[in-house]
Amino acid sequence: MKIAHVTATYPPYYGGTGRVCREQATVLMHRGHDVAVYTVAYSGHTVIECETPRVVRFAPQLVYGNAALILQQLWMDKPDLLHLHYPFYGGGDCAWLGAVMRHIPYVVTYHQDVALPGITNVIVLAHHATMGRAILHRARVIMPTSADYAASSRLAPMLSRQSSRVIPLPLGVDTERFHPMRDRAEQRAALGWSTYERIVLFVGALDCAHFFKGVRVLLEAVRLLAQPETRLVIVGRGNLLPAYRTAAQELDIAARVTFADSVEDRDLPVFYRAADVTVLPSVTRGEAFGVVLLESLASGTPVVASDIPGVRSVVAATGGGLLVKPGDATALAHAIGRVLGDSRLAGLLSARGTAAISRLFTWPHIIDRLEEVYERALQEA
Repeated sequence: MKIAHVTATYPPYYGGTGRVCREQATVLMHRGHDVAVYTVAYSGHTVIECETPRVVRFAPQLVYGNAALILQQLWMDKPDLLHLHYPFYGGGDCAWLGAVMRHIPYVVTYHQDVALPGITNVIVLAHHATMGRAILHRARVIMPTSADYAASSRLAPMLSRQSSRVIPLPLGVDTERFHPMRDRAEQRAALGWSTYERIVLFVGALDCAHFFKGVRVLLEAVRLLAQPETRLVIVGRGNLLPAYRTAAQELDIAARVTFADSVEDRDLPVFYRAADVTVLPSVTRGEAFGVVLLESLASGTPVVASDIPGVRSVVAATGGGLLVKPGDATALAHAIGRVLGDSRLAGLLSARGTAAISRLFTWPHIIDRLEEVYERALQEA
């Protein structure tokens, strides 16, 4: 099967959607499919990377944040099936229009509702009511990452009218890369961390497109933690990083916060294994799932996450963490403190989470279901 994945972001960009696209494309390629990924070349020049899977980075005609107008998507190589990672403002619209004009069946992974501050959110809502609605209406299958998120998202109206085309499909994790190690001290030694400190880990993009990650709430929670030996390690990069550094200084916790902004994706497993707890403190529906939760639990590290649609379904399915009210620094500090202060609880969460990941969220298991979706889309076409 010749499959084209279209995505707004892709590694080395530090974001979940692109990493998910890469994992799906890679596993599909290893199963014998002809897979290509189409995304944005922010360098301004079209680049074709002859790696596996093949990646085509188109030079955009217009860029705003992670939105990009890419007219080349109208005449890209014709696949048997198009897989659109939605939302992708501009590039996704062009890919959709090209698919309609050339009679290419397509499926959509619905990653999240986009909610932006100020007047830009009016544009987002207008797009959803027009182009977004058209894209979703003509898709053979729409795959939200959880039924929980879909029920409270902009997909909700479709659930009652066209529920047969909405098939929740969770994201997965590569358990060959992310797995527990018995000796946590060895992992810490590799990073130069003290064996006596309690490590709270955050992993995520730190740019304006990911303002919803709740980093400021996490910094405030660390200030409130009773354990003075706690260190917060923030792995990620983006244009909000200077503001977060300033916030740590203003809260007088700069000495307890490490900003690891040069960590490569290949080095993430050792960070998860060396940490005591991973925190996902997102504050809006811009966070719909939380791949970092899967990566942490697969590595044997318990999690604390915001009680929001989609994210809470991951924690509930795995039993590997605690949920807290989003935006509540006091509640977040209390939950982190519970995990750090109770080794029995931490061990229980870790064991539950790791077992559930291997049972429910491995990529081979997820891709089996994705191939079924592809076959259905082609049969209907």
